[in-house]
Order: sequence, then C-alpha cells, then structure tokens
Amino acid sequence: MVVLDGSTVRAFVADEAAFARSVDARFAALDANGDGVLSRTELRRALESFRLLDGAGFGSARPAPLPAEVAALYDAVFEQFTVDRAKFRDEMGRIMLAVAEG
Repeated sequence: MVVLDGSTVRAFVADEAAFARSVDARFAALDANGDGVLSRTELRRALESFRLLDGAGFGSARPAPLPAEVAALYDAVFEQFTVDRAKFRDEMGRIMLAVAEG
C-alpha cells in the first residue's frame, strides 16, 4: 500500500511529462467510444475511480461525503467545461492539487 501525501501529489503534478502521460492514458481508457470527449457517464466514472472525494483518497481521515453531495459535485464539474483530453488533464491537475492542499 502506498500512502500519498500532499508533497508527493504536488511533485507528480509538477512533472508535466509524467503527469500528462498518466492522465492522457486514463482519458483514453475512459473515452469508451473513442470520440475524444468524455460523456457525463464517462466523466463520472473517471472522477469516481480517482477516489478524490470519498474520504478514502490520499489517506484522508475525513468522513466520506454523502452520495448525493458527491453526485451533485460531479454534475457541477461536468457542466462547467467541455471535457476533451486537454481540459481533462488541466482539471485533474487542479483537483489533485486542491486535494493535496487539503
């Protein structure tokens, strides 16, 4: 088991080449129909798989938010931007850094 702390996450996001490879590979795996854009279903699957918001991500001791709160957050994130590969990479970096900062 690997426990990631904020400095580890920040270092990963700062390594632009490694971060881009990782996130781009994840995007390609989630873009089930290969159209270069994540649908609401594909995006939700991505966010849920990262486990950033369920209280279990990055060793968080905080209680998990209610499922309705998580669903509302996912919907709000999806509606804010068109989710192509570049946006996905930018938003994942922003989200990961926010989680790293607590």
